[in-house]
Amino acid sequence: MINLDELVATRDRPALHAALRAVHPADIADFVDGLGHEDRQFVFSLLTDPIAAEVIDEAELDTTRSLAESTSSQRFARVVQHLEADDAAELMTDLDPETSGEILEALSEQAAAAVEEALNYPEGTAGRLMTTSFVALRAGITVGVARQRRQGVAEERLTAQGRAPSDDEIQPEHRQGDAGPVVPPHRLLSQ
Repeated sequence: MINLDELVATRDRPALHAALRAVHPADIADFVDGLGHEDRQFVFSLLTDPIAAEVIDEAELDTTRSLAESTSSQRFARVVQHLEADDAAELMTDLDPETSGEILEALSEQAAAAVEEALNYPEGTAGRLMTTSFVALRAGITVGVARQRRQGVAEERLTAQGRAPSDDEIQPEHRQGDAGPVVPPHRLLSQ
């Protein structure tokens, strides 16, 4: 078994990078929570932006604050863009105003607008948690076509926003007069 502590201590970047790719982000968060400031920053610097987003979403608040304050606002903004808007808004309220302001300024225009829109609603309300993203599908299409359309929308959003959407963000729309109900994405994937 690979000893992550040893790889951090020896600053073996290639080996640690490879080892971290095999570890679940929640486990990386637990590991990073137990590290000192410099080691924490070292590990965080090796993570891809999407994995780093999952790590900060799972990490203790003190760890996240430490990383936000010691990472460039441009890098941290790239990471934040991979969070859901409500999670990013919650993070911005947990950080000191100066740090959150710098990160918001460094976000893409679309990501900043989504976070600021979520911040307009009180914490814990439906407005803060809702999503406005969906995929409209016609009744009678096959699961395969639905999956292709869903993937196409995900790729379009990734290009436009610089981040991949979650399954919860991409749901079929139900319009008045349509024959079918809203189908959660996990049902498309399980059939």
